[in-house]
Amino acid sequence: MPKKQTLKEQGWYKKAVHQKWRRMVMQRDNWLCQECLRHGRITPATEAHHKIPLEDRPDLGLDVSNGEALCWHCHEETKYREKKNLPEGVRVIKA
Repeated sequence: MPKKQTLKEQGWYKKAVHQKWRRMVMQRDNWLCQECLRHGRITPATEAHHKIPLEDRPDLGLDVSNGEALCWHCHEETKYREKKNLPEGVRVIKA
């Protein structure tokens, strides 16, 4: 059985509709990382993150309310948290 292509491999993130969604999320959040802001830090955002993953709810893929602007570091932490099934709010600090 052939391996299922990821959204990245399918070119989802380069599509015009995704780029528009990303721009709207980033503009709404003033291009600032929302996770850092919750902790009192001001950090430029580089990533538009789907709060509910596309794999779980593809119907929310272009819903701006399902997105938030994050810096690279915070976005990587969400990937780690999802992979390890950690609850929201738990931060993993690597030594």
